Formats: sequence, structure tokens, C-alpha cells
Amino acid sequence: MYRFRPTLGVLFFLAVGCLCQHHAHGLSLKKPTTAQLLQSTDWIVKATMYAERSLQTKGGFPLRRTTFHIKHTYKGRSQTSITTQLPGTNNALSSFIPRFEKGKTYILFLRKNRVTPYPLLVALYFGVMDIQTKKGVEWVRHRGKLFQEQPLRTFEKTLTETLKKLQSTQQLDKKPAIRKRTPTSSVPPKKPTTKTTKGTQ
Repeated sequence: MYRFRPTLGVLFFLAVGCLCQHHAHGLSLKKPTTAQLLQSTDWIVKATMYAERSLQTKGGFPLRRTTFHIKHTYKGRSQTSITTQLPGTNNALSSFIPRFEKGKTYILFLRKNRVTPYPLLVALYFGVMDIQTKKGVEWVRHRGKLFQEQPLRTFEKTLTETLKKLQSTQQLDKKPAIRKRTPTSSVPPKKPTTKTTKGTQ
């Protein structure tokens, strides 16, 4: 009798699916729009990868913690380093799980993790941009192709302007509605008049 034996890849996606229930905004394979990507982030940083550690959950599922030295913060609280946590090992079982090289610099779109103190990449590889140098000029390439390949300085300028617009829009949405006052008349009310009757002689 034939028995179904799930392959390693099937087990991997089942595990990711379980994790997605806890990290719905982070470990999602759905392609976000540019606005969704920017609005979902708690941090946007330019960072260099310098350390990585593999570990396992209590159930034996592999995890990977990657530490980055932050060179610049575009959004969020400034800090010197940040450590992300992703499923799998550095030899990831799926192209959906981002891999990083020590010493290379990236732009990362991150959000808070509701379960652990380690931030998550927004929408997995959609939350990563590679930085490459071409003829002495730094260029950025988005892994999910939400942004066109362009010089880093051009992207930084556009990103800063877009974040300012989003911030001003959010502030307007939070303002309470102003109630209109009904106009009151400036003319003082008339005093009631009393009639006097003359007595008869």
C-alpha cells in the first residue's frame, strides 16, 4: 500500500504556513503594492550584514537569525544594529526566503514581530533591496521588482519625499472632525413690555 511521504519542500511550506498565522504581516508571500510596503514598515534601513546564526525551534524547525550593522535609518527609531529572524538556514529551501552575504549592504523593510523581539522582513523577499556598485555609483535593485533599478541617491530622495507625504496624510486622518457652530444673532432679545391701566375716579 502506497503511503504519502511529504517532501522536504512540502514540509517547509507547511511550516511557513503555520508561522504565517502568527506573523501574518511579515511572513506573507503575497506581493504588496508600494504603498502597502511603505505603510507596513516600522523600520526602513540601509544595513550591512555581519553575523548569522542557525537554531531550531522546540519542534525542530530551523530558524536563522541575521544581524546587520545599520548605516542609515530612513524610517523608525535609530539604532546601531538589528537582528532579523527567518525560517530555514542560509541554504534556504525556497527562493521566497531571503539570503544574505556577509559584508554586503542592503536596504531592509522591517516590521515588529508580535511573538519575538526579532523584526520580520515585510512580505519576505519583497522587503529586501540589494545595493551594487557600477562604475563607482551605487545602484539599488528590489528583489520583488516593486521599484525600478536605479541609483541609490535617486531612490533615497524619492523614498524620503514619499515617506513625508504618507506621514502628513496619516496626521490629517488622525485629526478630529471640527464641528460647525450654529451662528447666533448679535441682536439682543427684546424686553417684554408691561401694560399699565389707569384707575377710574
